[in-house]
Amino acid sequence: MNYVRRSPRLSQTGFFPVAAILNELAHGKPTITEQDNVNTFTPLVNIIETKDDFRIEMIIPGWSKKEINVQLENAQLKISGERDFVEKEGETYLRKEFDLSKFNRSFQIPDSVNLSKVKANFKNGILIINLAKKEESKELPPRKIEIG
Repeated sequence: MNYVRRSPRLSQTGFFPVAAILNELAHGKPTITEQDNVNTFTPLVNIIETKDDFRIEMIIPGWSKKEINVQLENAQLKISGERDFVEKEGETYLRKEFDLSKFNRSFQIPDSVNLSKVKANFKNGILIINLAKKEESKELPPRKIEIG
């Protein structure tokens, strides 16, 4: 039976415990690094594993792909975005509790990923990053072994 772990609460740092989910999925020790900054927000992610790849889906509504940067450096996937905040003429903030002008997320990529086959696509406010598995890491179908 397959199950999906849901974490309705935020961790003590205010972020979802994505590191634990990645660790379970990759059977390794991947970690996630978050930056805590007043002017940043943390886009939510889904992380999916198939027999051929891992897929990270990040929701970033209202952003364009020109404002988003995806980098892969030494098996660390870094996703960031920054845009200028422009206050509209005639409007004055009486209270401002969030700012959607900057974000940073980092994921340690497991050894089972083929780093030369990482692809990203952005459509309708959702960034999708496909991380293809190495051939030797893919699960093989069961086969009968003849006894000699």
